[in-house]
Amino acid sequence: MASAILDFEGFQLFPERFVVKELAVCAVNDDTFCGRWLFKSPHSYESLGLIRNLDNTTIHSNKGRIFGEATPSFLLKTNENTNDNIEIENICGSPNNNIPMCNLITPSEDILKKRKDELSKTDFKLEHLTSDQKQLLLKILLDRSAAFSKSLKTIGCTDRVIPTFNFRSHNPIKTLPFEIPHAIQGTIKEELNELIEAGLIHRNISQWSSPMVLVKKKQNPTNPDKLASYRMALDLRLLNTILENSTYPLPKIPTLINEISKYPFYTTIDFCKAYWQILLPEEVQDVLTFTTPFGTFANRRLVFGLKTAASIFQALVDLLIDELKLSGTTGIYAYQDDIVIGAHSFQEMHNKIRSVLDILIKYNLTLSPEKCVFFKSTIDYLGFNISHDKIQPITSNILKITNFQPPRTAKQVRRFLGLCGFYRSLIPCFAELTECLTQLTRKNVPFQWTPTHQETFKKLQDVFFTKPFVRLPDWDKPFVLNTDASGQAISGILLQEHEGKLHPISYY
Repeated sequence: MASAILDFEGFQLFPERFVVKELAVCAVNDDTFCGRWLFKSPHSYESLGLIRNLDNTTIHSNKGRIFGEATPSFLLKTNENTNDNIEIENICGSPNNNIPMCNLITPSEDILKKRKDELSKTDFKLEHLTSDQKQLLLKILLDRSAAFSKSLKTIGCTDRVIPTFNFRSHNPIKTLPFEIPHAIQGTIKEELNELIEAGLIHRNISQWSSPMVLVKKKQNPTNPDKLASYRMALDLRLLNTILENSTYPLPKIPTLINEISKYPFYTTIDFCKAYWQILLPEEVQDVLTFTTPFGTFANRRLVFGLKTAASIFQALVDLLIDELKLSGTTGIYAYQDDIVIGAHSFQEMHNKIRSVLDILIKYNLTLSPEKCVFFKSTIDYLGFNISHDKIQPITSNILKITNFQPPRTAKQVRRFLGLCGFYRSLIPCFAELTECLTQLTRKNVPFQWTPTHQETFKKLQDVFFTKPFVRLPDWDKPFVLNTDASGQAISGILLQEHEGKLHPISYY
């Protein structure tokens, strides 16, 4: 009786396809064996596993042969009636006490069923579509329910990108927990238990720890008497001071918007708990241990507040988009977890949605169905309202600017200019218009609000009352550039002819 010791390549604590790297044979006396994995290197994710050969004949296998899928603990057995095929039974196996059998790289049948049940109760608000269009779209969505989730226990988990962190030489950072008001301690305990049950965190003792903090949620304006609620977050400011910056770039918003403008129809999709869908290597989990009055816990997933988290997630969505492009699906754009699909017709959009959902299922990533908007001619995206021919500020940001009270401090002036400055490409002569307000934000300039400042402040608000907009560029037509300069500022206007008239594309 003989056994084959296989060195699996690519195995990582969670279900993953594995291949033979090396094959050796040794004698084993007992009749049963429960596979256990010995990790050679946490960085290369190689591990040793034992598969029994219950026949006396020799088994031959080529390097690279795919044998099946692995989970943290299961029984391995060979087919006794063949001499050249190794089969693995009981693939799902039983969970151990430390790793919940939910939210794994390959979702269980139970998780997939829960996702389907959650999606069946969703109203996608498709009243703007015809009856036939609605039926076609709903069929795609319901057939691909594995790409959606509504709860912590059903969100996706992927290792399509493996986060790495470079820390400057430093002793482990350890902090004491912040106090939690007695009135909400019970709620926080329940939330911690929910995260543990979902497999997102686990109890951990580490030399590293960052404090948990509570962030007050926005009050519901329809129920102002309701007690305030809080969400848990991590204060990672100290950890971020020793973490090297990421060099992976985020997309430029103007470039994204110009690309999106090529299409007359849009679909926007949003991930469910986006960062929590990226699995962290075990050594990083230890560094991201956090402390609470109820104990210390480690994160198994990427967390909000880490200064490189945005770049890591952007790298993930860029990889997905690149893979879609290779398969012939274009017109997909993403800034973090906000993804836009552009199309020229319903059929084109139908095909693109199907391709996007398929690749999300492939890597066990899930969307929030309530945040998805399908086949619209105008969308709100990254602070702008975009349609095929123009771009303008979204209504909520216009209200923030027009309802802004006259500033009383330099800090308030800076905040007002920040709100307006985000849309400077829509406003002619922005630098000249705001010069006197900008002066108030400079060092060693005493704050004194004069009638001149009030007049400028009012002018700027009036600009937004009229909903400033520019036309989006037609890349097949020529552009006209006008420039000017004065002692205070320089400016430029990019224009393009539309229906016999020059229209602004952008102000500089």
